[in-house]
Amino acid sequence: LDKANDEVYRVIGSVMVRSNREILTKELEERRHMLEMRLESVEKQESIVESKLSRLQRQNNNDKTSGERNLSR
Repeated sequence: LDKANDEVYRVIGSVMVRSNREILTKELEERRHMLEMRLESVEKQESIVESKLSRLQRQNNNDKTSGERNLSR
């Protein structure tokens, strides 16, 4: 938008509509901010899931190991 001439357009469906540069810039910045917040949230959720998976894998391995010990007695 900084490099655009006086006219800027937004796409609504399959139609391009002339728009105000300042309003469009503000809307795009807000959208960018919301997407960054969503990304941060998804990354936190991913981290939580990875740690739960790791814990469950360790627990599963420990259960298998203790089960094998009991069978060998």
